[in-house]
Amino acid sequence: MPKVDELLKREPELPRLQQVVYEYLRKHPDEVFSANDDDLEELKSKLKTGTIASLAFSFWALYKERKLIGRERVKNRYYYGSDAALKKLRNGTNQRQAQVTGNR
Repeated sequence: MPKVDELLKREPELPRLQQVVYEYLRKHPDEVFSANDDDLEELKSKLKTGTIASLAFSFWALYKERKLIGRERVKNRYYYGSDAALKKLRNGTNQRQAQVTGNR
């Protein structure tokens, strides 16, 4: 039987699908996904597992509960991805806004 101290020291394990999504995002720091059906269907075909609903929940859980991925709002849509991908997205969005503002 495990001791209480041993249980408290263990890192919480991710459910299988969350682990697959997290690993994919870590290995592809140039990709972000919104929680819309088209993006989720694309991710589903790449991962060859999950449903649209379970992938949407995985994004939410990895972001909100686990704090392992980030989320960035662009226009009226939220995108989920690795910190590197979201930083690149943020920088590109800021540069585009600066260009638009500079042209006025």
